[in-house]
Order: sequence, then C-alpha cells, then structure tokens
Amino acid sequence: VDQNMLKLDSALADTVRQLNQPHVKTDLGKFEEYARGFDGRFIIQTLFVRGECDGRTVDNTTEEEITAWLQAIARLRPQQVMIYTIHRDTPLGNNLRKVPVSELNAIARRVNRLGIATSVSLLSGWRLYLCVLATGLAMLSLFDAVHREWTLDEMVAELSLPRMTGYRMARTLQA
Repeated sequence: VDQNMLKLDSALADTVRQLNQPHVKTDLGKFEEYARGFDGRFIIQTLFVRGECDGRTVDNTTEEEITAWLQAIARLRPQQVMIYTIHRDTPLGNNLRKVPVSELNAIARRVNRLGIATSVSLLSGWRLYLCVLATGLAMLSLFDAVHREWTLDEMVAELSLPRMTGYRMARTLQA
C-alpha cells in the first residue's frame, strides 16, 4: 500500500456511531491497535462538522471532542493528519453545516503542536468535481453482467466508503 489513509472523525464512540453509522461496534482501542501495525506510516483523515443528523445534534468541534481526538492523535502518531469539512448539502432529514476554515486552521495548529504535519483540505471547484466523478464512476463500475444488483451496504463495503457518502452517491446516480 502506497498511502495508508485511516478515517477518525471522533475519538468518542457515540459521535463515531452517529457520523459514520458503522455496522459493527465502535472500538477505538481496536482501531488504535490496527493503526499501530503501520508503524506511523499512515495518514489520518478527519471530517469536522456540526448541526443535526438523524434528529440529533452533532458537533465534533466542541472542546470535549477536540481534546479526546487530539489525545488519540497523540497516541497514534500518524505521519500526517488531513482535516476537512463538508462541501455540499446533506441528505434530507439532516442539517449539517460546514465548519469555518478559521476553525479548521485552529484545530490544525493544535495538531502541529504535537509535532505532526497537518493539512486543511479545501477541495473546491474542479478538484472536488474530479473526486466526486471518480467515486461515481467507481460505483457504476460495480455493475456488470454478473453483478446486476448491489445493496447499499455491499457497495460501501466494496468501495470502502462511509455509508452516508455511498447513500448520497447512489441517490445522485439514480436521478
């Protein structure tokens, strides 16, 4: 693997369940054990967001969230951390909002103080469209003469996508 990228949107199990909607029990200890197998040769990606998801308030930018996340980052010692926020509207029933760039930069400075390189990803314009197009094409490529039907869970597992991203892509492709 050229570039190991691991996703850690929160160090608090309830927030991980709410944001990522995993189908297995969330266990940060097992995640950290898995990450240690890369001997620091990995990148952590984190989505920061606030608002409402499935009727519940979500905000992984609170001081409690950031402190727990920074502690996990300090234990994991990745070679780099990439932080970003949402770039488009969220599905019906959810009201998630972008985190301002100034706040993302403040979080990045706190990671930098740990001695870990950090970048704030601001995909926009043609770069964002290329990423979305690539994901959509990968999803479409799953369908062939042998595999005519896929469940959402099968697609997100095959493409290693967060469930909500897979859902949004499938809805977009259906339109």
